[in-house]
Amino acid sequence: MGSALASLLIYSIFCGIVCSEPLDLFNPHMYTYPLLQRVFELYEEVELGNVLLLSCQHLLEPQLQMYRHLLSLGLKPENCVIVGKNYSTNTEVMQELVAAGCVVAPFSDTFEALQSFDDWFNQKLMSFVREEILKRPMKSYSKIIILDDGGFMHLVVNELCPNFTNIVGIEQTSSGHHRITKAGVHFPVISVARSYHKLHYESPYIARNGEQRLLDRIQRQGLKNPRVLVFGLGAIGRQIAGRLLLVEQFEGYVTDPNIERIRSGVGDVANRGVFDLLEKDHYLPHGELLQRIGDFNLLIGCTGSSVLHSSDIDALHPEAMLISMSSSDREFPSQAFRCQGGTVHQDYINVGRTLINAGFPITFDGKGHAMPPEQIELTISLLMIRLLQEVSDARLHLPSVVSQIHALWQPDTDSHMWSINT
Repeated sequence: MGSALASLLIYSIFCGIVCSEPLDLFNPHMYTYPLLQRVFELYEEVELGNVLLLSCQHLLEPQLQMYRHLLSLGLKPENCVIVGKNYSTNTEVMQELVAAGCVVAPFSDTFEALQSFDDWFNQKLMSFVREEILKRPMKSYSKIIILDDGGFMHLVVNELCPNFTNIVGIEQTSSGHHRITKAGVHFPVISVARSYHKLHYESPYIARNGEQRLLDRIQRQGLKNPRVLVFGLGAIGRQIAGRLLLVEQFEGYVTDPNIERIRSGVGDVANRGVFDLLEKDHYLPHGELLQRIGDFNLLIGCTGSSVLHSSDIDALHPEAMLISMSSSDREFPSQAFRCQGGTVHQDYINVGRTLINAGFPITFDGKGHAMPPEQIELTISLLMIRLLQEVSDARLHLPSVVSQIHALWQPDTDSHMWSINT
C-alpha cells in the first residue's frame, strides 16, 4: 500500500508539472490523449510495483504521456529506465522525466558530430544498461519489460542477461523487428512494427509529414525543378516516392536492391502503391545507381541502412541535397559532412552538397512533437496495451481491447495513403 501511495503521489506531482506547461506545438488547445486514458482505465487493476521497464524511445510528448500513465499504475520511478536518442529528444520532455524520478540516460540529448550515431550510441547504451543491471536484483522482478524503438535495447539485454526467464520484449519499428529476428534473442519479443495500423496509417502519416517538410525545405533552399531519387520501397519509401513523383509530379525515380522480393509481395497491404511506381516507369535499377547518381539534386533515404559511402560524394550532383526519412544517420556518409563539428539539427555542407538535419530524419527537429499527437497516439497506445498485457494476472481479451481503442480513434483521412489502389 505504501508503495502504491508513493507512486500515486509522484504521479500527481508529475501530472501537475506536465499539465502546467503543455508541450503541444501543433494544436492551440491541450491535446488530452483519450486513447492512452482509455488504456489506463481498462488496466487500472494492473500493479507494476515489481516490474522493471528498460525502454529506448523518442523522448517526445506522446511518450511522456505514456510514462505518466505507467507511473500512475504503480511503476516505481527508479524502475523506469529510459534511454533517448539525441536526434529525437526534446529537452523539456527529458527534464520532466528526470524530475519525476525516472532513470534517464544522461547521454539522451548528447550529440557527437564526429562519430556515427550507431557506433557511439551502442557503446553508450551497453555501458549504461550494464551499470543498471549490475546494481539491481534482476531475477527478483516479476517481469522485465523491454520497450524498444530500433532493436538496440533488445540486443544489449540479450547479451547481458542470457539466462533470465522473466524478460519480454516489445518492438515498434520494422528495422528493429528485422534486427532482432536476425540476431535471434533468447526471450519472446512482441512486434507492433508489422501491425496493420502501423503499415496502413502511421507510415502514410509519417510520409505526409516528411513530404511537407521536404517541400518547405525545397522552397527555402530555392531548389528549382528538383530531380528526385528515393532510396527504398519500404512502408515509408513508397509513400514518399508516390507523393513526390506521382502527386507532385517531380521528375525522378525510386530504387531498391530488394525489388524482386518487393514485387513478389506487391499484393500485401504493406506494398500497396508499388505497382503505380513500377508501371509508370519510375523505377531505377539498382545496378545503374552509381552511373546515374549525379543526375539527381534531391536524394532521399528511406531504407534504414547505408545507401551511399564517402567515396561516392564526388559522383553526386554538385548541388545535391541529402535528406533522411529513416532512423539514425546511417543512410548517407554523415561523418564526411560533419567533420568540422556542429549541432544535431543543423545542415552541413561538403563542397556544395548539403546534408540536411545532420543526416538524421527530417521529421525530428528538437520540438516536443514530431507529428500531430492524434496521428501517433494509436501506436503509443498499442505499445502500452502489449506492455500491460504481459504483466496482468488476469489478461484482458486482447482483440477486444484493441477494438475498443480503435473505435475511439478517428484517423485523418486527408493524410491517408496517396495510392489509387488503396
